[in-house]
Amino acid sequence: MSGRVSWNGGGSSTSGTGSQQIEFDVTRNSSQDARSGELTVSAGAESLNVVVEQAGRTCKLVSGSTQIDNVPGSGSQFEEIYTFKTPECAAEAAENVVANSDWIGITEVLQGSDAGTRLSVNAVSVSASAAPNSGAAREGALSVGGNQVMVSQESGSCAVQTSLRVLSGNVTRSGSDPLHVDRFGARLRIGVNVSDPSCNWEVSNVQGDGLYIYASYRTSPVRGYFTMQVTANNTDQARTGRFAVAGELFMIEQDAGLPMDPPENFTLVVTPHPNGVANVWRYTATWDDPPQNVGEYVAVLTFKRRRANGTEFGRTLIRSVGVENEFGRTVTLSENVPWFRACVQVEARGNNQRFSQTPLECVTLTYQEE
Repeated sequence: MSGRVSWNGGGSSTSGTGSQQIEFDVTRNSSQDARSGELTVSAGAESLNVVVEQAGRTCKLVSGSTQIDNVPGSGSQFEEIYTFKTPECAAEAAENVVANSDWIGITEVLQGSDAGTRLSVNAVSVSASAAPNSGAAREGALSVGGNQVMVSQESGSCAVQTSLRVLSGNVTRSGSDPLHVDRFGARLRIGVNVSDPSCNWEVSNVQGDGLYIYASYRTSPVRGYFTMQVTANNTDQARTGRFAVAGELFMIEQDAGLPMDPPENFTLVVTPHPNGVANVWRYTATWDDPPQNVGEYVAVLTFKRRRANGTEFGRTLIRSVGVENEFGRTVTLSENVPWFRACVQVEARGNNQRFSQTPLECVTLTYQEE
């Protein structure tokens, strides 16, 4: 007996007389590529060739859907994220993504080590497209690093149309480019119109920081809509997100926010009311704006009292940019409550919503006598 490859070395004797059972070992395949080898058994002038085929190594999935259902028959795009045990497995899987059906096409494969992605180094993002289905419902498959993913598509009678409406915020789009949202966030309404009441549609693949479904409604057997919220972004980095409606993929890009710093040199002076009103105090707060804080930021003054048990409670009395003068910014107000402590913080506002605040800067109040 002889072998033409090194990985299927013999496990029993390679020669003998009479009738015998031949055993041989097959070593572990450390590659994801399948391989084959050949053994030859000879006896006099007679010989027999034995072909041995071995599958490639499959990296085990930790998470990720292996069954994608109800892909619209009108044709659509879909995306799934698959997580593996090691970055090496993820890298190998990213190199071995194959569509096993002619109506499924692989459009994009991203691995966590790729620049600009938000994936973990153990993850692979697979984007694929399903061609329009002109016949009955069908099933297909794709392979992700040797792991089979089944895909089912509805019949071609399900035609889906979507429409986009901006409810709030500044949103722009050019052709098929991603939706562009400024740092203040936005609210979008996506309308859905299907050709048949039996057609299923859903919102899926919602990915990205600050991106979530606000509400979803089906207003009739063939129509519906949902609203998508893009929250305000107060980080110093731009960000991206994506979601799919009835298989149609929407990409979103959002501008970077501006950094925020607490107010500086905050002081607050409490004096009796200048007109002599009894039990009414005049509060004058002064602070300096850090250079990073621009006009869309608002100062918030919060005053606190102390209960008999020592705990504090309070309320926000004013939101104002203050009056700019040689002392910085100043806010003055009168109150008939002897507040124990005053705090100021800066909050950023846009589209009538608050989206971030700096830490509190507080002072303990000292009351001047008349």
